[in-house]
Amino acid sequence: MALTKDQIFSAEDLKTIEVDVPEWGGKIKLRTMTGQEREAYFRRLMKHKADEIPKDMFQTLVIICAVDDKGNPLFTFDDLPELAKKNGAILDRLTKAAGDLNGLTDKSIDNLSGE
Repeated sequence: MALTKDQIFSAEDLKTIEVDVPEWGGKIKLRTMTGQEREAYFRRLMKHKADEIPKDMFQTLVIICAVDDKGNPLFTFDDLPELAKKNGAILDRLTKAAGDLNGLTDKSIDNLSGE
């Protein structure tokens, strides 16, 4: 039996995970992006030339996916400069976890530029 529109719209489908960040003294909760957030993220990536990696690509993904215990965004884009000053290895760990959670792969990002 096929799902109804009401069933689809009422489904709780935003998965969350916790990533250990002992350097910061705890864990960061990450959640999957909504369709709207995913599209905005890809549009941001597409603004750059194919051979350029946007300088804020990693922090942007963390900002979009990091949430508090109630599911509210932990950061805003106003936090980007401060977040960019944090340990790059930690940001890489969070970016990888957020990318894995959201099904982002090098191939999916390369497809944006038609490669």
